[in-house]
Amino acid sequence: MTEGAGELEINRSSDFQNQLDKARVLPQETEQQKAEKLRSARLLRMKALLANAELNHRLTGLLSVGKDVNDELFIREGIIENIIHPDQTVEVARVLSETREQATKYFNIFAEDAKGDLHKAGEAFFLSMTGKKPKGQILLSASYRFAMTVFIYNQDDFNKIDEMRNNGGFFNEKRPGYIVDGKREYFPLIVIQGDSYPPLFHEEAHSQIHAIRQALAEPRSEKPESEKTKKRQLVWGKIENLLIYNDAGNLISGNSVDENLKRGSIVDDFNRLVTDTDIVKAKASTEFKHILSWAYSGVKNEYLAQLAGRYSRQDSSGIDRRSIGVADYPLLHFIRERGGLYDYFFNNLKLKKNSPLYQAFWEEYDKMLQKVEAEFVKKPGEVYSRLGLNYRHFLYRGVLLQFPLEDWERQMQDSLFMEEVTRLGGIYNQYQNLSPIEFLLRRRVKKDIEEMKQKISQNPTVQIFDLIEKTERHLGIKFEPKEEQRIEHKKRE
Repeated sequence: MTEGAGELEINRSSDFQNQLDKARVLPQETEQQKAEKLRSARLLRMKALLANAELNHRLTGLLSVGKDVNDELFIREGIIENIIHPDQTVEVARVLSETREQATKYFNIFAEDAKGDLHKAGEAFFLSMTGKKPKGQILLSASYRFAMTVFIYNQDDFNKIDEMRNNGGFFNEKRPGYIVDGKREYFPLIVIQGDSYPPLFHEEAHSQIHAIRQALAEPRSEKPESEKTKKRQLVWGKIENLLIYNDAGNLISGNSVDENLKRGSIVDDFNRLVTDTDIVKAKASTEFKHILSWAYSGVKNEYLAQLAGRYSRQDSSGIDRRSIGVADYPLLHFIRERGGLYDYFFNNLKLKKNSPLYQAFWEEYDKMLQKVEAEFVKKPGEVYSRLGLNYRHFLYRGVLLQFPLEDWERQMQDSLFMEEVTRLGGIYNQYQNLSPIEFLLRRRVKKDIEEMKQKISQNPTVQIFDLIEKTERHLGIKFEPKEEQRIEHKKRE
């Protein structure tokens, strides 16, 4: 941990706390009052999720340019305004700092052994991984702070390192290092074929996602009946449904986490599952659901890295100032390509592709991915991008990171993100259909959209429903909210 980071004394944003206190005492005697209180809670949850995403992004940006985490940094950089959960903030800072330290430590080890020649350092690293000398150039880089990066310029050399046949690069969060005091050390590693930027940004995003997932796991594993968790329900929703797996398939956070940890890994679940040939019974089992959740967790990371990979790195202030075009997200299209990279049931569980159990997994897997890609990845991406709300889109990715993929539907609707996207989409479509003679109205709506962009640039967590309503009035759109209801999900076992 960097100096001072382990002793952070930070509190929740006073502005958010005041809003929360006001929402809690709102009357709910009539149906209208109940609806108003529920909407206030959802707006606060939306603000909290955006604040968490902004906080994680700012922390990552500041640490990536060599800043140390301490109380003064939070105040000086204005980060204090985005702190909703102090315990989570400290944990994110700790994990990111430790990740940076390990990456820097092992880069320095290889660089110093090669007397500063980073090509020779890269060759030495390649030799340590494969036992062979490379055919082409290898370059070790410290340009990215959260993983030691290796550029490999020869295809055969890259293939020797990449067993999964990734497309352009890969991230390994636990590359074995030295044994220190009887314990094996690990460090984060990114390997890139050539020096292509899209794969580099994609893998850098993977490393950040991994670090933040680690940080989210511990504070979010509180038992739902605890008083602390009850107080957070207003902004988080039903967090007891969260299941987080590490890349080895071990459950590290979730409902009744202590009991689930005793179950062992996903492989143990699978071994119990295959002893029963009744597919209907198997699909209804806890083991089947756990394995699917683990697979969703893996593909969720790919979606989020793909979104982030369309952006270049943040600038030295840690604030993202980048743009994004209308994106096409073809992950579902090539999910069975690239050497079966996303076929967790075949690669990790070694299921035969013609087996009924394999088909049962893929039936549920495909169904879920088709839904989330269309509704929660592609649609928001297109809407935000077409209106130029690029940073809102970027933070939306950070919001998705905070929940398991199978909970995206409930959480995005309960926190009003889907209402925002739907209404913005309606505005865009109406705006595009304006006739040439309606140039004055077009000018007015364009000004409204610019006002939204400016408001978000000044405060990324701000609500824009007031501006959406104003723009809808200008266009003659009458938004009819659906009857207030929560999407009920069966409680995971």
